Amino acid sequence: MPDINWEDIKTEYVTTNISKTKLAEKYGVPMGQVQYRSMAEQWSQLRRRHRDRVMAKTSDRMADEAAERMARLMGSTDKLMDAALDALDDPKQFYRYIVKEKDEDGTHTTEAVFDKADTKAMKDMGAVLEKLTGLTRDLYGLPDREQELREQLARRKLEQAEKNADGIEVVFGEDGEMWSV
Repeated sequence: MPDINWEDIKTEYVTTNISKTKLAEKYGVPMGQVQYRSMAEQWSQLRRRHRDRVMAKTSDRMADEAAERMARLMGSTDKLMDAALDALDDPKQFYRYIVKEKDEDGTHTTEAVFDKADTKAMKDMGAVLEKLTGLTRDLYGLPDREQELREQLARRKLEQAEKNADGIEVVFGEDGEMWSV
């Protein structure tokens, strides 16, 4: 019988999904010998530990990548919010219009400032701010006004229950956050 490289066989078993039967066939080793070595050297436990380490590293790497994406998204949202707020600091922001003028050379686009505010631009800016505010709340885990009111109501009910010594349980929110007395 040729020399058997048990380290290669063991390594392949521990680091892959190959069965002991397939290993025996692949390396031309009797199944009984593979079984014996596997039990003696605890290949199954080594395989489990190897998979656990791989899963932990994979999970860590994915968490790092997700955190990086989240940080980039938060940074981008902050920049958009800053740009919108900077635009609002311009007193003429909603009084500027893009005007098309025709002359002998053709049509030209220019910017003009008028006394009348552009209500459509104001409405659009409001919508942008509303969306950015919602996105910022979601990204930073901040409650919206409705959630704040529900929490205040729940706290009041808890305070009343404590005064009355009644048992009460209040459940609210998507994550089932709960206060009870």
